[in-house]
Amino acid sequence: MNTFPSTSSTLSILRNKILVPLSSIVRLEADKNYTYIILNDGRRLMTSRNLGSYQTDLPESFVRVNKGCFLNLYYLNSRKGRQLLLSDGSVIPLARRKIKLLKALPSSLI
Repeated sequence: MNTFPSTSSTLSILRNKILVPLSSIVRLEADKNYTYIILNDGRRLMTSRNLGSYQTDLPESFVRVNKGCFLNLYYLNSRKGRQLLLSDGSVIPLARRKIKLLKALPSSLI
């Protein structure tokens, strides 16, 4: 796992009632019109915003790896074919169209 740059950046959810540090977010997963924010301590926060609405709020270390998931690359351990292995033990499928994008990223992010 890469080290996350020291930053005080946060993602506000639930109408700014909860501020989540970006460094603690492992991934964002879509579930129809809802988004689950998975944190590094295992918590899952559900929001009523769809996944695409978060795209402008996230830094470049978050990449959309398939139709339903933004991944924080600092939690990416390895890639086996089209499977991404994360530091929390989860496996995320990589879309075929995103393989070139992942290869083109700077090595400091991967």
